[in-house]
Amino acid sequence: MVEVSKATVRSNSSWLSSIKLPPKYNHLKIKKLCAAFERLPICKISDARCPMKKLSLCAAVLLLCLPMAASAQETDYSYYTKYAVKVILNGEEMDFTPPAIAVNDNTMVPFRQLFEAYGAEVIWQPGTKTITATKDGTTIKITIDSQTAYVNDEEVKLTQSPFTSKYKDGNMYTFVNLRFISEALGAVVTFTKEPVPTVYIQHWD
Repeated sequence: MVEVSKATVRSNSSWLSSIKLPPKYNHLKIKKLCAAFERLPICKISDARCPMKKLSLCAAVLLLCLPMAASAQETDYSYYTKYAVKVILNGEEMDFTPPAIAVNDNTMVPFRQLFEAYGAEVIWQPGTKTITATKDGTTIKITIDSQTAYVNDEEVKLTQSPFTSKYKDGNMYTFVNLRFISEALGAVVTFTKEPVPTVYIQHWD
């Protein structure tokens, strides 16, 4: 009968460190889980086949988890396509990157591209995560993850707070409420759901 040491079991499971896992996937959790399998009394330590039995169980758990991790990542970016909203400003379609999306019945767009389209001056304060935009005597102040905004120092409650989100190009983008910003700058906003969700904006410089 062959005696198998714990050191042998550990060396046989070293293949885990060479596996390339998808982004957002916690490698350490799987290693800890497999280590727990090695401690289970599946067979006697003197059984030479025992390490392989344990490693087979570990491999099965890993294979089950990998598709879920990949699926979660795909879902993150598919949201931009599934909930995309077309934006027409003064008769021309705006090309946002990332695209405008519907969130809780609000059309949210990347803030910098929107303010630049209106010709507004923008100041970003990273310490307070505050965006200040000024155009023709109107000053808008909004803060990431806050539903409180200010237009010329007057408080306004937002129906959807600004937020940051990662896009498939690897960059983080800050999204703001399209209707709120547009109407604060004097534009007229209308929305149609058919044939595709579309926001029409008429703005006079």
